[in-house]
Amino acid sequence: MATQNLYTDGSEFKLPNGRRYRGYYHVHPKKGAMVGAVHVDRFHAILEPVSLKSRQTVVNRQAEIPTPVVERRLPIVIPPVRYTPPVRTQNIPMQTTPTTTSTPSGGSSGGGGGY
Repeated sequence: MATQNLYTDGSEFKLPNGRRYRGYYHVHPKKGAMVGAVHVDRFHAILEPVSLKSRQTVVNRQAEIPTPVVERRLPIVIPPVRYTPPVRTQNIPMQTTPTTTSTPSGGSSGGGGGY
């Protein structure tokens, strides 16, 4: 069933001042039948059904208007970051420069070591 660009011949609705309304109307999802072919963002009168049949027609049309789906987004939770300093397990000083091994100079011809 359509909800806009509807036309009444004056037998279905009356204006707030009591006069019968003849012309184009639309059905708002919450307010019911309203003056004008489409909904606009300025004042326009709400139409009052003059019979139970007219009222039921509006209710049926309202039921067919899809309700907007609101997408729910879950908040992003970022856990706090804690700084944990490195743990030294041994009492060994850290070296910052590489060490080199030097060969003793001198003329030893080798030999066995003594016990």
